[in-house]
Amino acid sequence: MGFKEDYKEFIQFINNAKDDALVKEEYLKMAKKYHPDTAPSNCKSIYNEFMILINKAYSQGKTNVKEIKIEKEEIKKSKNRFYSFNDYYGKERKFSNYLDYLMHLGIEEYNSGLLVLNYGNYEDLYIKHTKFIPNNKSFIYEAMQHFYNAAKCFNYIINENPEYIFISDAREQFEKVTRLNNDLSLNILKSNNKEII
Repeated sequence: MGFKEDYKEFIQFINNAKDDALVKEEYLKMAKKYHPDTAPSNCKSIYNEFMILINKAYSQGKTNVKEIKIEKEEIKKSKNRFYSFNDYYGKERKFSNYLDYLMHLGIEEYNSGLLVLNYGNYEDLYIKHTKFIPNNKSFIYEAMQHFYNAAKCFNYIINENPEYIFISDAREQFEKVTRLNNDLSLNILKSNNKEII
């Protein structure tokens, strides 16, 4: 069975399951099967996207983090319009270009995920060798949602707008968010703390 079928079954299982322990078991099976560390070398990039989706499905509905909606038609309409969001500190950020808006929104979502996990910055994650996982389940779910939102923004820019002036930055940011998402999943898989998720 391929990823699409497994993913559909996983979502159906989550929607119908009454027991969190069973959902966790199913998540761990999916994470083991589709984690990029288990992928053949020529499939690692697609497995990165699989883990983003698996973590999103697993954490969906467990936090108040809203999924970002990408309006594909806005690219054509973006003249004389402003797009804005409030950053983590409540400051409004405005952009006249929709792709710039998505790029900065993706960076904001990535940073919000880091703040939720209390890592400080990405380099610290490797210094700590990814051994810190918060004991509060909601932190992990919230971080998973933020990382999904960030990946969604960067992935849209990469796949739909290859001429974007900051395309290499979008690729770099997408790599960072998928690495961090994968590290979070790997820590959950390796963890002996049954209370984490």
